[in-house]
Amino acid sequence: MKVIQHFERMKIAFHGAAREVTGSCILLTVHDTDNAQHRLLIDCGMFQGERFADERNAEPFVFDVETIDAVFVTHPHADHTGRLPSLLHQGYRGPITMTHPCLSLTRLVLEKVGSTWDEIAEPRARITDIDGERLARFRELCNEKRRRIMPRADSNKTVLDKLGLLKNGKPLRAALLLFGREPQRWYPSASLKIGRFRSETVIVDDKEVGGTLFEQVEGVMEYFREHLQTSFKRTGAPSREVIWEYPLEALREAVTNAVCHRDYMDVAQTQVRWHDDRILILTPGGLLPPLNPQALLLPHVSRQRNRKIAEMLYYAGLIEKWGSGTLEIARSCGKAGLPAPKFEEDQGALWVTFPHKVNPKETREKTREKTREKTREKLLSIIRKTPSVTTAALSEALKITSKGVEWNLKKLRKEGILKRIGPDKGGHWEVSQ
Repeated sequence: MKVIQHFERMKIAFHGAAREVTGSCILLTVHDTDNAQHRLLIDCGMFQGERFADERNAEPFVFDVETIDAVFVTHPHADHTGRLPSLLHQGYRGPITMTHPCLSLTRLVLEKVGSTWDEIAEPRARITDIDGERLARFRELCNEKRRRIMPRADSNKTVLDKLGLLKNGKPLRAALLLFGREPQRWYPSASLKIGRFRSETVIVDDKEVGGTLFEQVEGVMEYFREHLQTSFKRTGAPSREVIWEYPLEALREAVTNAVCHRDYMDVAQTQVRWHDDRILILTPGGLLPPLNPQALLLPHVSRQRNRKIAEMLYYAGLIEKWGSGTLEIARSCGKAGLPAPKFEEDQGALWVTFPHKVNPKETREKTREKTREKTREKLLSIIRKTPSVTTAALSEALKITSKGVEWNLKKLRKEGILKRIGPDKGGHWEVSQ
């Protein structure tokens, strides 16, 4: 939002805390000397203490949230900040500004009342916003790991009650992130972004992973399994051991830690940045005191920013309660012949860097070789099924240029794998292997 030094008209509208003391929400509209309109929302608070407070908090805003240029929060009380998630849900994507002490006080207030962000009930949600199938899969995991037995006869409401994920019939924020039908409907920034970087500014692939926290972890791991390089080690057994470019168990642990311990009051997304020489996982919010980055590679206490989320991930077998996750990450990297990951705090986030042991140029060459092998195998498979296939048809099927097809055909003929029978037109191919 640009700085307005001169304006012609100003309008102030009170959408809360008028003839009452809660629900502070002030919309300031000004027109500059060019008659351009600028709108600033000051606070976006919850209504509290009255009979119909929950219904009022669930109502849509009477103004168009997409026309707001910026939001300014005066202080961290719920009657000044409580409807910010609803503002985001209804389409606001601009900046939310508050002082650092205000943000710190918001966290301190939660700590003083013995609560964490994820233990607060979402006033706009109902139990029907919980997905029964997702909750059923979690119940199966709990029974399989035997960390929390869930009787099959229990209803979904009973299960949520027993797990402490309901408050006055309303799902907690943790419940919506773990089992909600549309988690990002309630918390748009509670998602994960993956980028494949060739340099600090060149991004060749970009993917956003949403859904529940379980689905975000699995979505990232599926991406890694599809794109990481692999090699094979003979063990004497009939099957070969697969060696991944980075140890999958270490990556899974790091991604799980990120979605579990991130600060969901921060509007930034959890990020995975994959460079040629490293993978970097960025967790908004940094570490909780007294932890520091150096302590993570030594035995340390477990500090949980999101207690309910951590509890459910523990029941599902995804994390431990002993602060041992980062030590397991380091052990997995050492076993794979990789250096220990590097932990740093910067810009209000925790940065976990997994260095690569292979020269980036070698990695790119391996990628090219693997791509050539796949193209070659697919080309031979097509020819076996359709010996009279044309170069143009091969180009279309393989998604490469005609020159690329001709290069592969020439190489296969030179190696004696492929033979041309008859003329270019009317002839056919014969595979000798």
